[in-house]
Amino acid sequence: MRESVRDNHRSEQRKSYLGAGGEGLGRAFVRMSLGVSGILALDICVSVAVAILLARGLGVTGLGLYSIGIAVGRILTPLVQLGLPVLLAREINRANALDDHCRLSGLFRFAAVALLALVACFTVLCLFVWPLIDGAVSARVQAVLLPALLLTPLAAMVNVGGGLLQGFQRVTAAAIVTTLAQSATMLALAGTAMLLAPDWLTPGRAVMLNVAAVAATMAGVIFLLAPRLIRAWRAAPPVYRADEWFRSALRFALAGGLVIAEQHVLILILGATASEAQATFFRIAQRTASLANLGYATVIRVIGPGISESHARGNAARLQEFISQGARGMAATTLLVLIVLVLAGEWLLDLVLGAEFLPAYQPLILLCAAWSLRAAFGPVESLMEMTGHEGAVVRARLLSVAVMVAGAALLAGPLGALGAAAAAGLGYLTLSLALWRTARRRLGCASTALGL
Repeated sequence: MRESVRDNHRSEQRKSYLGAGGEGLGRAFVRMSLGVSGILALDICVSVAVAILLARGLGVTGLGLYSIGIAVGRILTPLVQLGLPVLLAREINRANALDDHCRLSGLFRFAAVALLALVACFTVLCLFVWPLIDGAVSARVQAVLLPALLLTPLAAMVNVGGGLLQGFQRVTAAAIVTTLAQSATMLALAGTAMLLAPDWLTPGRAVMLNVAAVAATMAGVIFLLAPRLIRAWRAAPPVYRADEWFRSALRFALAGGLVIAEQHVLILILGATASEAQATFFRIAQRTASLANLGYATVIRVIGPGISESHARGNAARLQEFISQGARGMAATTLLVLIVLVLAGEWLLDLVLGAEFLPAYQPLILLCAAWSLRAAFGPVESLMEMTGHEGAVVRARLLSVAVMVAGAALLAGPLGALGAAAAAGLGYLTLSLALWRTARRRLGCASTALGL
């Protein structure tokens, strides 16, 4: 039985990223990228539809409060998932490449125990901290913070499930459960609430709908993973590398926390130094600018397993091929989106959201330009994480977030959302330069779209 399971693992590994049926890397990369990019593009459209619905139902101030609640819930997520999604994606690919199924079995047990312990610790921490929050903030802020705390562990569990799916090289399924499924469920719930009881929707209840959407997605993740995990769990006696995994998980947690901080801390700074309206404009710009991030996000998801596998096998030429294909793909797509939004972005904002949201246009263009510049440096962050250099990513992200926070502290007050967008651009540039330099020095990889 165990030999049969191992043969199935090897067969799946050969079919993925190694070109089944003589398919070359270029064609395989394009085929999978189209599928993932289609999912992410649809997720962006659905997310924009959710933003439009909530903007019309909550207004500018209400949407700002909702955005603050979601920001708090997402910023706390790394405390619960502790870098497990990226660790699982990398280590499952590495173990499969080396046919080390004992290590794979031990990894699953380690991840299960760690996740349950982290959820329990977070729950206890919230019970102690909430009385302090209750007396420190207004009732309307409490109304979005309480469901935000419920969102955190559920989002962490879904992300861990996505990491498992990526490790099994089910990249498309991972993209669906971590993005599109949540957005589509949220759209259905919010749309139903607006249709049946328009006056019922408040910022706190909107956050609670988000919690329900993530919980529904979690049920789907369990359905997808349960049979595969049970088979893999029984395939071989476990071998543990707990110290190594824990150190890597901590580094990934720091890096993941800094990613979420990049996405949400500027909204919090705007809410504190400017106004809730400026936080809303910046969130609208962020969500629309994710169109420019589409190519970048697609490439990161698609080539991550290939980078890990190629590095584990010591195949430097194939590793460089993955990086080169990814860099060219992400640079071309981000530049195309930037051009479209420069020409038609203001008209689209006016058409879809209305004239009161037009102040989001300039921050939108600045964020898209920042993403285009970042994409030109290639998938360097995924390269470092999937080859065991996650410590370098943490250091680069710490520097990047520090630049963002300092820039926002100086610019968000006088310039509002535009100042926050400028701070984000400076942070992205700092991150890209730091990681590009480290990749050249440690791995000898040319990561940029120009082959530098």
